[in-house]
Amino acid sequence: MKMNEANIRQFRDDFANAVLDLEAKYGIAIELRNIAYNPSSFSTRLEVKNLSEEGRPMVNPNHEASARFAIARQLSMDAVGTGPVLQQKWILTNGNTVFLEDYNSRSHKYPFIYYYNGQRYKCSPRMIARRAGITDN
Repeated sequence: MKMNEANIRQFRDDFANAVLDLEAKYGIAIELRNIAYNPSSFSTRLEVKNLSEEGRPMVNPNHEASARFAIARQLSMDAVGTGPVLQQKWILTNGNTVFLEDYNSRSHKYPFIYYYNGQRYKCSPRMIARRAGITDN
């Protein structure tokens, strides 16, 4: 195999198709993370997550607590509600709906990961609070 960007992309797609049976059998999601390559080899990290009852990757409970704290800190509040913050649809002030997927505790600037129109994005707690109409700051 020639190591170039096109072949690596094709490998990623072929790998995703090859593990579909394993994902269905064990109720998991298998994802290849970033791929680094050189002319003779490539390496990647394999991430496996359990699926929730809705069929989405489960959220780490520590990420849920950190996400709740980050939003509360942005809003200068003691806490944010009682329901889950992650794995929820949020209605934005412009009427659009985003799906807040996960929280990356190692990213200080843009810790939230969300989906909008099939694309994955990252954002700050301030953006979540402002776009959800909770605050104007």
